[in-house]
Amino acid sequence: MNDEILDEPEGLENDNGSRVKSIAIVAVISLLILFGLEKLRPSLPENLYERGDVQIKTLGLLLLILLFLLARVIPGILNKGKPVFGEYKIAIYTALILASIEFVYLVFQNVFFFNNGFDLDYLGILKASVFFGFSGFLFSNIRIHKLRKKKTIIPNLIFWGTLFSFYFLKTQGLI
Repeated sequence: MNDEILDEPEGLENDNGSRVKSIAIVAVISLLILFGLEKLRPSLPENLYERGDVQIKTLGLLLLILLFLLARVIPGILNKGKPVFGEYKIAIYTALILASIEFVYLVFQNVFFFNNGFDLDYLGILKASVFFGFSGFLFSNIRIHKLRKKKTIIPNLIFWGTLFSFYFLKTQGLI
């Protein structure tokens, strides 16, 4: 028996454990922030800005800021370690994580804060979660290209084109 082989440390080719732990911590912290915002909702003004037909909801803006921060942090975590994921795989994983966070938040919000029990609008919750995840996909796609020092013109064009498409569809009453 060769003792040298037994004494050599094994190289870890898979570093998913630390990634999963980091993402779980980020998810729990973001859920705590969301629940804190929900508790602060009565003391926050409903509209941050209101002029004519234009309204900027305070809670909506805070959720958008949290989405943007999460879409910057999660791709950074997924970009580290081995195996190395591709850009779009990281963007898809980020979207799935963000949609999951939003889904858990909305279910708990309806059950505990609104006291609806499990008589929920599941389709509305699913739509909001998918929209949150899709927005995170677009943000994280730009972020991962920046992290890998690649050109961000195409991800930016996709983001702005999607944003203007949603705006146009919303103003036409199609969505």
